[in-house]
Amino acid sequence: MLASAETATLSNVHASFASTRRRSGGAIQDVLSRQPLRRLAPHEHLFHEGDRERNIFRIECGLVRLYKLLHDGRRQIISFRYPGDVLGSDTLTEQCYSAEAVTDVTLRSLSREAAHRRMKDEPAFGSELFDLLSEELATTRSQISVLNRRSAIEKLAAFILDLWSRQVGKGGGNRLTLELTRTDIADFLGLTIETVSRNLTKLRQRRIIDLSHIHTLVILDGERLKELANGDCETW
Repeated sequence: MLASAETATLSNVHASFASTRRRSGGAIQDVLSRQPLRRLAPHEHLFHEGDRERNIFRIECGLVRLYKLLHDGRRQIISFRYPGDVLGSDTLTEQCYSAEAVTDVTLRSLSREAAHRRMKDEPAFGSELFDLLSEELATTRSQISVLNRRSAIEKLAAFILDLWSRQVGKGGGNRLTLELTRTDIADFLGLTIETVSRNLTKLRQRRIIDLSHIHTLVILDGERLKELANGDCETW
């Protein structure tokens, strides 16, 4: 069975997101490209929840996780950001989440104050800033669609599809670099580490995926993966 409209929407969001980034060759991206590079080591924070730093960041290389700490001390990962992603355009007064490097990260930043000054001289700057905010919202919507799956296997299948669309799915490849730990995946999907590991094993046993290496995931049956993400678990 082919993916439903909901699963197709997940892919379309990322296609739109990627094409928007490709179109964003305007003033903000040009200014960002001229900013000095900043590097973060794994587990180093770009900012913490509550910080009043007001910058727009563009990731050049590496992977960043956005998360909140719950009142009971648990971590809820909100989203992952990848090379080419821009973040920070949604900040109003203070950061509402923390941003931490998962891998070695290289990025550039532009202060919102500098962006606002440019807006006065270049009206198109405001439109571009709005586009960046729209991109952040598109990413958030697509990841919410992953979390809205009912069962653990549906969530995990949708998550793998999300990674696939970001990495090589559009080019027909099936080998993913899995830079995230089982803990990262569990904290994002709202599952336990044991549940994530158990369902990855089920997917591997049914020849839907292969885990040839701890950091490599190969998609063997993309159509079945889409069916599972869409809730077609009758034959599971």
